[in-house]
Amino acid sequence: MDGLEYQKELNKLNYQKPSILLNMYDWDQSGKQWPNYAIPGHEITEEVYFYFIGVVPPIYKHRGFLVGEPYGRNKKGQKTYMGFVQGRGLDSEKYFYVGITDAESFNRRYSL
Repeated sequence: MDGLEYQKELNKLNYQKPSILLNMYDWDQSGKQWPNYAIPGHEITEEVYFYFIGVVPPIYKHRGFLVGEPYGRNKKGQKTYMGFVQGRGLDSEKYFYVGITDAESFNRRYSL
């Protein structure tokens, strides 16, 4: 996937783009679990990104990672994980929550 295709994929996720950057303080104040707080495609702070890297050993992928502990299973019986990516091109300094996904789908969407 080239940079333009990758950006289009991120744009698809931004169907409810927040007016503010999701951060640790606001999440903590919400009292919600992360998947109930963040909508896939939300831009997150670097602090949130690295917090989830440190929760449990991550499964590193190109341009991002999956939280190492499975969240559940999909209809195919595959393990699902919370996914996070770093932007590309003009968004290379940005981080995004991509939602609950299986490793195969994450690889297909967010690899080179």
